[in-house]
Amino acid sequence: MQEITETITYNDRLATLYLGLGNAVYALTKVDGRIQREESDTVERILVSLPQGHLALQAFSVLDSCDVPVEAAYAFAMRRFSDNRKALSEALKKQFVALLLQVAEAHDSMSTKEQEFIKRFRRDLRRF
Repeated sequence: MQEITETITYNDRLATLYLGLGNAVYALTKVDGRIQREESDTVERILVSLPQGHLALQAFSVLDSCDVPVEAAYAFAMRRFSDNRKALSEALKKQFVALLLQVAEAHDSMSTKEQEFIKRFRRDLRRF
């Protein structure tokens, strides 16, 4: 087991973090019931501009097509962040929170559920 762990590179960890981000973004967009068109467009626009964003976007798309429950997607994201905390820098945490804020603000106003979700996300990220 130790040999396997040692061969995991920083880029592998970063890729896994972006898979987690895709799950977190999906959970955010779904937390108030359904994914709104403005949110979906914003997710795509932002994620394609990030170095590993295509992985997050693929995760988002798969979760959306399978209609995965919000809590399942969120739990998966937190496991990815926990398992790869060595690559989860403070700058990356801030980037992920800022991205969620952009997505939540994509339509008219941020819902209470979205505000609570982002507050929870920020608090949970601090643990890592």
